[in-house]
Amino acid sequence: MTASKMTASTPLLPPLLPLCPGIAWRALRRLALPWLALYAAGAGAATLAGGPMAGPATSERVGVWLMTDAPAQVQLEYWAQGQPGAAQRSAPVATRPERGHTARIDLDGLRAATRYAYRVPLGDVELFLLDDRYHRDDDASTDPARTMLGAAQLEWLKGALRDSHASFKLVTNGSRMLSDRPSPELRGGEGWHNFPAERQAFLDWLAAERIDGVLFVSGDIHYTHLTERERPGTYPLTELTCSPLTARVHPRPFPVREVPGTLVTQRNFCTLQFSGPAGARLLRVAAWDAAGTRLWEAEFPAARLRTP
Repeated sequence: MTASKMTASTPLLPPLLPLCPGIAWRALRRLALPWLALYAAGAGAATLAGGPMAGPATSERVGVWLMTDAPAQVQLEYWAQGQPGAAQRSAPVATRPERGHTARIDLDGLRAATRYAYRVPLGDVELFLLDDRYHRDDDASTDPARTMLGAAQLEWLKGALRDSHASFKLVTNGSRMLSDRPSPELRGGEGWHNFPAERQAFLDWLAAERIDGVLFVSGDIHYTHLTERERPGTYPLTELTCSPLTARVHPRPFPVREVPGTLVTQRNFCTLQFSGPAGARLLRVAAWDAAGTRLWEAEFPAARLRTP
């Protein structure tokens, strides 16, 4: 499969996973999300044609290379993890035809051995990429206070969601977020269901704050399906879980809260397509087999993802 395409108004980069100077390439390498293509409709929008890819790096600076398919201005916002109030912006960089629409964005003023978080909107779509490993307790722990995301990351997520004006807020994680255990005796693989107190506290907060436009995206489990979680008094939460494209398919899938007709048990990839005028925005989610044949499609009007 070719690299994922992301169409957006400036800035173009998806939000980076937290990283430390000196190991930037590891986080950047994980941004390709080869099973997920993003499209944002809009006249004159540029498309990410290559990258992002880590370039020169020191303890104080990381260079990020990318290529667009048309002239564009590209900028990135970044901050030391847990300090979004001290966010910095990279200098705007133009991608021009004479340089093959290639540009390097330098992230300056970094502190050695410090993890950084990045957030960049894609038009009226905003992605919130989570790290479910760094703070994670043992999945099999019996401590009711066990955590998958950690207090600092959850506070960042809440603040970012509260401050976002995006029509679609995609909360993206490696492991599943909304699924449940198949039974009390079976853990059901990795996921937030193994940390029920932390998850329920976040879901309660999400409802109390009346955050609109939220949709969850995950992978990891080696089969694809939509999960839907009803919430009294507000819109249901939906999660797209999509994988694998090249790896082995799970031999015994066990989806819980599965949307009927969306289970895929073959190699596949998914697309998210954003279209429509302001006030009538629409998200189309589709799953495709490895040869590019569409298996199913679901539509999510922005109006459906709003608190009554």
